[in-house]
Amino acid sequence: MDATDTGTIPVEEDSDGDGMADGWEAGVIQPFTGAGADGIVGTGDDIASYLDPTSAVTPEGGGDDPDGDGYSNIEEYGDRTDPTDGGSHWEDTDEDGISDAWELTWASDLGVLGDTGTNGVGSTSDYDGDGVSDYDEYVSTYDLDPTESDTDGDGAGDGEELSAGTDPTESDTDGDGYTDGWELEYEDEAGGGWDALVDDTGNGIYAPGEDADGDSLTNMEECQAGTNPLSVDTDGDGFTDDWELTNGYDPLDAGSRPKSKKGSGGGGCAAGQGGITVLFLIGIFIVFAANKKLDS
Repeated sequence: MDATDTGTIPVEEDSDGDGMADGWEAGVIQPFTGAGADGIVGTGDDIASYLDPTSAVTPEGGGDDPDGDGYSNIEEYGDRTDPTDGGSHWEDTDEDGISDAWELTWASDLGVLGDTGTNGVGSTSDYDGDGVSDYDEYVSTYDLDPTESDTDGDGAGDGEELSAGTDPTESDTDGDGYTDGWELEYEDEAGGGWDALVDDTGNGIYAPGEDADGDSLTNMEECQAGTNPLSVDTDGDGFTDDWELTNGYDPLDAGSRPKSKKGSGGGGCAAGQGGITVLFLIGIFIVFAANKKLDS
Protein backbone atom coordinates (compact mmCIF):
# COMPACT_ATOMS: atom_id res chain seq x y z
CA MET A 1 0.00 0.00 0.00
CA ASP A 2 1.39 3.42 -0.91
CA ALA A 3 0.27 7.02 -0.82
CA THR A 4 -1.59 6.72 -4.12
CA ASP A 5 -3.95 4.13 -2.63
CA THR A 6 -5.37 6.32 0.13
CA GLY A 7 -4.26 9.81 -0.77
CA THR A 8 -1.96 9.66 2.26
CA ILE A 9 1.27 8.02 3.32
CA PRO A 10 1.19 4.22 3.96
CA VAL A 11 -1.73 2.79 5.90
CA GLU A 12 0.16 2.11 9.10
CA GLU A 13 1.08 5.77 9.40
CA ASP A 14 -0.95 8.63 10.87
CA SER A 15 -0.73 11.45 8.37
CA ASP A 16 -3.13 13.79 10.20
CA GLY A 17 -1.57 13.19 13.62
CA ASP A 18 -4.83 12.27 15.37
CA GLY A 19 -3.47 9.03 16.87
CA MET A 20 -5.33 6.75 14.49
CA ALA A 21 -3.70 4.86 11.62
CA ASP A 22 -4.63 6.07 8.16
CA GLY A 23 -5.57 2.57 7.06
CA TRP A 24 -8.10 2.18 9.84
CA GLU A 25 -9.64 5.61 9.26
CA ALA A 26 -10.01 4.92 5.56
CA GLY A 27 -11.28 1.39 6.13
CA VAL A 28 -8.50 -0.05 3.98
CA ILE A 29 -7.29 -2.45 6.64
CA GLN A 30 -9.61 -4.71 8.62
CA PRO A 31 -10.43 -2.66 11.70
CA PHE A 32 -12.02 -5.18 14.03
CA THR A 33 -10.41 -7.71 16.33
CA GLY A 34 -13.91 -8.46 17.58
CA ALA A 35 -17.39 -8.16 16.14
CA GLY A 36 -19.13 -5.38 14.31
CA ALA A 37 -22.55 -3.87 14.90
CA ASP A 38 -24.31 -7.22 14.64
CA GLY A 39 -22.19 -8.74 17.39
CA ILE A 40 -20.87 -11.45 15.09
CA VAL A 41 -17.22 -11.83 14.11
CA GLY A 42 -16.47 -12.20 10.42
CA THR A 43 -19.56 -10.61 8.90
CA GLY A 44 -19.64 -7.73 6.44
CA ASP A 45 -19.85 -4.93 8.97
CA ASP A 46 -16.45 -5.87 10.37
CA ILE A 47 -14.96 -3.79 7.56
CA ALA A 48 -16.08 -0.25 6.73
CA SER A 49 -14.84 3.18 5.74
CA TYR A 50 -14.86 5.47 8.76
CA LEU A 51 -12.98 8.75 9.06
CA ASP A 52 -10.93 11.03 6.83
CA PRO A 53 -7.27 10.00 7.30
CA THR A 54 -6.11 13.43 6.12
CA SER A 55 -8.07 15.48 8.66
CA ALA A 56 -8.09 15.81 12.45
CA VAL A 57 -10.73 18.54 12.40
CA THR A 58 -14.03 17.86 14.20
CA PRO A 59 -15.59 15.33 13.89
CA GLU A 60 -12.49 13.57 12.58
CA GLY A 61 -10.24 14.11 15.61
CA GLY A 62 -9.23 11.49 18.13
CA GLY A 63 -11.25 13.10 20.91
CA ASP A 64 -14.42 13.48 18.85
CA ASP A 65 -17.43 11.18 19.09
CA PRO A 66 -19.38 11.48 15.81
CA ASP A 67 -21.75 8.61 16.58
CA GLY A 68 -22.55 9.87 20.09
CA ASP A 69 -22.08 6.52 21.82
CA GLY A 70 -19.87 7.88 24.56
CA TYR A 71 -16.68 6.50 23.07
CA SER A 72 -14.26 8.86 21.34
CA ASN A 73 -12.76 8.08 17.96
CA ILE A 74 -9.45 7.17 19.57
CA GLU A 75 -11.21 4.78 21.98
CA GLU A 76 -13.09 3.19 19.12
CA TYR A 77 -9.83 2.87 17.25
CA GLY A 78 -8.32 1.03 20.20
CA ASP A 79 -11.33 -1.27 20.44
CA ARG A 80 -11.49 -1.64 16.66
CA THR A 81 -15.14 -0.57 16.50
CA ASP A 82 -16.96 1.73 14.09
CA PRO A 83 -16.73 5.42 15.18
CA THR A 84 -19.62 6.27 12.88
CA ASP A 85 -22.05 3.68 14.28
CA GLY A 86 -23.26 4.12 17.84
CA GLY A 87 -24.31 0.49 18.07
CA SER A 88 -21.02 -1.05 17.09
CA HIS A 89 -18.91 -0.64 20.19
CA TRP A 90 -17.60 -4.02 21.18
CA GLU A 91 -17.08 -4.70 24.86
CA ASP A 92 -16.21 -7.93 26.61
CA THR A 93 -16.39 -7.17 30.30
CA ASP A 94 -15.96 -10.79 31.45
CA GLU A 95 -13.16 -11.46 28.91
CA ASP A 96 -14.67 -14.66 27.57
CA GLY A 97 -14.26 -13.67 23.94
CA ILE A 98 -17.98 -13.01 23.53
CA SER A 99 -19.29 -9.47 23.20
CA ASP A 100 -21.38 -8.18 26.07
CA ALA A 101 -24.09 -7.09 23.64
CA TRP A 102 -24.50 -10.63 22.26
CA GLU A 103 -24.54 -12.22 25.70
CA LEU A 104 -27.16 -9.81 27.00
CA THR A 105 -29.29 -10.41 23.93
CA TRP A 106 -29.80 -13.98 25.05
CA ALA A 107 -29.26 -13.91 28.81
CA SER A 108 -30.08 -11.73 31.79
CA ASP A 109 -26.47 -11.17 32.84
CA LEU A 110 -22.89 -11.79 31.72
CA GLY A 111 -22.40 -14.76 34.03
CA VAL A 112 -24.76 -17.04 32.09
CA LEU A 113 -22.97 -17.63 28.78
CA GLY A 114 -19.32 -18.30 27.97
CA ASP A 115 -18.27 -18.46 31.61
CA THR A 116 -15.18 -20.59 30.98
CA GLY A 117 -11.99 -19.89 29.06
CA THR A 118 -10.38 -16.59 28.19
CA ASN A 119 -11.23 -14.77 24.98
CA GLY A 120 -12.77 -17.94 23.63
CA VAL A 121 -9.64 -20.04 24.18
CA GLY A 122 -10.49 -23.21 26.10
CA SER A 123 -14.13 -22.22 26.39
CA THR A 124 -16.29 -25.28 27.01
CA SER A 125 -19.39 -23.61 28.44
CA ASP A 126 -22.45 -24.96 26.62
CA TYR A 127 -25.52 -23.48 28.29
CA ASP A 128 -28.10 -25.27 26.14
CA GLY A 129 -26.25 -28.59 26.00
CA ASP A 130 -26.43 -28.93 22.23
CA GLY A 131 -22.79 -29.90 21.77
CA VAL A 132 -21.82 -26.44 20.52
CA SER A 133 -20.05 -24.22 23.04
CA ASP A 134 -21.44 -20.76 23.75
CA TYR A 135 -18.35 -19.26 22.11
CA ASP A 136 -18.74 -21.39 18.99
CA GLU A 137 -22.41 -20.37 18.76
CA TYR A 138 -21.27 -16.75 18.98
CA VAL A 139 -18.75 -17.00 16.14
CA SER A 140 -20.88 -19.32 14.02
CA THR A 141 -21.95 -18.11 10.60
CA TYR A 142 -25.45 -19.20 11.63
CA ASP A 143 -27.58 -17.08 13.95
CA LEU A 144 -27.78 -19.71 16.70
CA ASP A 145 -29.69 -19.38 19.95
CA PRO A 146 -27.27 -20.31 22.77
CA THR A 147 -30.17 -20.91 25.16
CA GLU A 148 -32.03 -23.36 22.91
CA SER A 149 -30.49 -26.69 21.91
CA ASP A 150 -32.62 -26.85 18.75
CA THR A 151 -32.65 -23.34 17.30
CA ASP A 152 -35.02 -24.11 14.42
CA GLY A 153 -37.23 -26.53 16.35
CA ASP A 154 -37.00 -29.32 13.78
CA GLY A 155 -36.19 -32.09 16.23
CA ALA A 156 -32.44 -32.18 15.61
CA GLY A 157 -30.06 -30.37 17.96
CA ASP A 158 -27.79 -27.62 16.67
CA GLY A 159 -24.70 -29.77 17.19
CA GLU A 160 -26.25 -32.69 15.31
CA GLU A 161 -27.20 -30.44 12.41
CA LEU A 162 -23.77 -28.84 12.17
CA SER A 163 -22.23 -32.32 12.05
CA ALA A 164 -24.71 -33.48 9.41
CA GLY A 165 -24.26 -30.38 7.28
CA THR A 166 -27.88 -29.25 7.58
CA ASP A 167 -28.86 -25.69 8.43
CA PRO A 168 -29.58 -25.43 12.18
CA THR A 169 -31.65 -22.31 11.60
CA GLU A 170 -33.83 -23.80 8.83
CA SER A 171 -36.17 -26.69 9.69
CA ASP A 172 -36.14 -28.12 6.16
CA THR A 173 -32.71 -27.62 4.62
CA ASP A 174 -33.42 -29.37 1.31
CA GLY A 175 -36.94 -27.98 0.89
CA ASP A 176 -38.74 -31.29 0.32
CA GLY A 177 -41.29 -30.79 3.09
CA TYR A 178 -39.68 -33.22 5.52
CA THR A 179 -38.12 -31.67 8.61
CA ASP A 180 -34.38 -32.17 9.01
CA GLY A 181 -34.80 -33.86 12.38
CA TRP A 182 -37.21 -36.47 10.97
CA GLU A 183 -35.03 -37.19 7.95
CA LEU A 184 -31.86 -37.45 10.03
CA GLU A 185 -33.59 -39.88 12.39
CA TYR A 186 -34.82 -42.25 9.71
CA GLU A 187 -32.36 -41.95 6.83
CA ASP A 188 -29.94 -44.46 8.39
CA GLU A 189 -32.73 -46.87 9.33
CA ALA A 190 -33.87 -46.79 5.74
CA GLY A 191 -30.36 -47.47 4.50
CA GLY A 192 -30.06 -44.01 3.02
CA GLY A 193 -33.65 -43.79 1.77
CA TRP A 194 -34.20 -40.27 3.04
CA ASP A 195 -31.54 -37.57 2.83
CA ALA A 196 -31.81 -34.31 4.75
CA LEU A 197 -29.54 -32.64 2.20
CA VAL A 198 -31.33 -33.87 -0.94
CA ASP A 199 -34.88 -33.15 -2.11
CA ASP A 200 -36.72 -36.47 -1.82
CA THR A 201 -39.80 -35.35 -3.77
CA GLY A 202 -39.12 -37.86 -6.55
CA ASN A 203 -37.26 -40.47 -4.50
CA GLY A 204 -39.40 -43.56 -5.17
CA ILE A 205 -41.12 -45.03 -2.10
CA TYR A 206 -39.46 -42.32 0.02
CA ALA A 207 -41.32 -39.50 -1.74
CA PRO A 208 -43.76 -37.48 0.41
CA GLY A 209 -46.89 -38.98 -1.16
CA GLU A 210 -45.75 -42.61 -0.89
CA ASP A 211 -46.32 -45.04 2.00
CA ALA A 212 -43.03 -46.81 2.70
CA ASP A 213 -44.37 -49.10 5.46
CA GLY A 214 -47.86 -49.73 4.07
CA ASP A 215 -49.79 -48.51 7.11
CA SER A 216 -52.10 -46.22 5.09
CA LEU A 217 -50.22 -43.10 6.17
CA THR A 218 -48.15 -41.31 3.56
CA ASN A 219 -44.53 -40.56 4.39
CA MET A 220 -45.43 -36.89 4.74
CA GLU A 221 -48.25 -37.72 7.16
CA GLU A 222 -45.81 -39.80 9.19
CA CYS A 223 -43.38 -36.89 9.24
CA GLN A 224 -46.10 -34.52 10.40
CA ALA A 225 -47.12 -36.98 13.13
CA GLY A 226 -43.53 -37.78 14.07
CA THR A 227 -44.10 -41.50 13.54
CA ASN A 228 -41.72 -44.08 12.10
CA PRO A 229 -42.26 -44.33 8.32
CA LEU A 230 -40.77 -47.84 8.36
CA SER A 231 -43.01 -49.31 11.08
CA VAL A 232 -46.78 -49.75 11.03
CA ASP A 233 -46.81 -49.51 14.84
CA THR A 234 -44.29 -46.91 16.03
CA ASP A 235 -44.92 -47.30 19.77
CA GLY A 236 -45.32 -51.09 19.67
CA ASP A 237 -48.67 -51.16 21.50
CA GLY A 238 -50.40 -53.43 19.01
CA PHE A 239 -52.33 -50.67 17.26
CA THR A 240 -51.24 -49.29 13.92
CA ASP A 241 -50.21 -45.67 13.65
CA ASP A 242 -53.05 -44.99 11.22
CA TRP A 243 -55.70 -46.48 13.55
CA GLU A 244 -54.40 -44.56 16.58
CA LEU A 245 -54.40 -41.24 14.74
CA THR A 246 -57.87 -41.88 13.35
CA ASN A 247 -59.28 -42.77 16.76
CA GLY A 248 -57.64 -40.06 18.82
CA TYR A 249 -54.77 -42.00 20.40
CA ASP A 250 -51.07 -41.10 20.44
CA PRO A 251 -49.06 -43.36 18.10
CA LEU A 252 -45.87 -42.30 19.89
CA ASP A 253 -47.03 -43.41 23.35
CA ALA A 254 -47.63 -47.09 24.09
CA GLY A 255 -49.68 -46.06 27.10
CA SER A 256 -52.12 -44.17 24.91
CA ARG A 257 -54.41 -47.00 23.86
CA PRO A 258 -57.83 -48.53 24.60
CA LYS A 259 -57.97 -50.35 27.95
CA SER A 260 -59.24 -53.39 26.05
CA LYS A 261 -58.80 -54.37 22.44
CA LYS A 262 -62.36 -55.64 22.41
CA GLY A 263 -64.46 -53.65 20.00
CA SER A 264 -61.50 -51.62 18.76
CA GLY A 265 -62.44 -51.99 15.14
CA GLY A 266 -61.57 -53.98 12.09
CA GLY A 267 -58.36 -54.22 10.14
CA GLY A 268 -57.03 -50.83 11.20
CA CYS A 269 -54.96 -52.28 14.04
CA ALA A 270 -51.97 -54.55 14.08
CA ALA A 271 -52.56 -58.19 13.17
CA GLY A 272 -54.04 -60.41 15.89
CA GLN A 273 -55.81 -57.70 17.87
CA GLY A 274 -59.20 -59.38 17.36
CA GLY A 275 -58.06 -62.77 18.59
CA ILE A 276 -59.33 -62.37 22.14
CA THR A 277 -62.74 -61.22 20.97
CA VAL A 278 -63.07 -64.17 18.58
CA LEU A 279 -62.10 -66.70 21.25
CA PHE A 280 -64.53 -65.10 23.68
CA LEU A 281 -67.42 -65.44 21.21
CA ILE A 282 -66.49 -69.07 20.42
CA GLY A 283 -66.47 -69.81 24.14
CA ILE A 284 -69.96 -68.36 24.57
CA PHE A 285 -71.23 -70.46 21.65
CA ILE A 286 -69.77 -73.65 23.12
CA VAL A 287 -71.31 -73.01 26.53
CA PHE A 288 -74.66 -72.18 24.93
CA ALA A 289 -74.60 -75.36 22.84
CA ALA A 290 -73.70 -77.50 25.85
CA ASN A 291 -76.50 -76.06 27.94
CA LYS A 292 -79.01 -76.60 25.15
CA LYS A 293 -77.93 -80.24 24.84
CA LEU A 294 -78.40 -80.78 28.59
CA ASP A 295 -81.85 -79.23 28.45
CA SER A 296 -82.84 -81.59 25.71
